[in-house]
Amino acid sequence: MVAQGDILLRKVTKLPKGATIEEPGVKGLVLAHSETGHDHVAVGPDVKLYRTKDPLTSYLEVQLSADIVHKRPFDTHETVRLTKGLWEVKRQREMTPEGWQAVQD
Repeated sequence: MVAQGDILLRKVTKLPKGATIEEPGVKGLVLAHSETGHDHVAVGPDVKLYRTKDPLTSYLEVQLSADIVHKRPFDTHETVRLTKGLWEVKRQREMTPEGWQAVQD
């Protein structure tokens, strides 16, 4: 397992049914979006991101290696390097009166 801020990554053996591939956006493959602009982004050759119905869970397929970069110029989390494999990406969550929501990093 690997943690960076409000995301937790762990190796898994297969994608869940219904997972769909996400195309990189302007910022790249964003694993966790932040309202203040300090996203957690996957960077590497042949990296694919898959989304599920659960908005707080995604999957990252890494062919060689990938860096998880925290896009913030100050008070940042260190870059994390992932090895080849399939990684489940979980956003930290908290229970509120309105239901489960992502923790704000």
